Amino acid sequence: LRAELATPMLIEHLSVNMGSSIGVAVAPDDGLDADTLLRRADVAMYSAKQRGKGRHSVFEPVMHDKAVERLRLQTDLRGAIENDEITLAFQPIMTLADGLPSGFEALARWTHPELGAVSAATFVPLAEETGMIVALGSRLLRVACEHATRWNAMPGLTAPMSIAVNLSGRQLEEADIVQHVRDALEVTGLAPGCLTLEITETALVHNSV
Repeated sequence: LRAELATPMLIEHLSVNMGSSIGVAVAPDDGLDADTLLRRADVAMYSAKQRGKGRHSVFEPVMHDKAVERLRLQTDLRGAIENDEITLAFQPIMTLADGLPSGFEALARWTHPELGAVSAATFVPLAEETGMIVALGSRLLRVACEHATRWNAMPGLTAPMSIAVNLSGRQLEEADIVQHVRDALEVTGLAPGCLTLEITETALVHNSV
């Protein structure tokens, strides 16, 4: 099926190429009715996409368990974002010449009430896939700038402290990303030169430019 679907099709004098991901569910082991088989084939298809697309996967019971766990985590993440439960930790950026910090990198952290600490490698991609990263990223950017503004107001600093904040590929696709950054700087009063925007690995892999 994938080979046939990959064959170029001529539509109005244009050659169109398609890729496909296929999920397979087989009766009677995976179900006896059409609804059950379709649901489980859909779960298997999602597994195929996670493995890199252009593949096929056969349904296994563990896939259902993972899908349920993912759905629960997605629901909990939405609530955590709405209730400002995603916080920031700050990793110092040191200057080798004098061993003093020149700034900090802002790192998102989520402590789930039941699961404990959830890795950013787990919840950030989930937030990207669901679009929740846009609201989350905008809030965390503002919070990071607020911290940097307070640091730079401390007496005795010999040089301004910078703050580095990650931007995901999903955020870069937003038309108003520049306005979000401008608003964060204006609201917090942070000098633009003190903010470093870093592009995450997903942005480079997906080449969203």
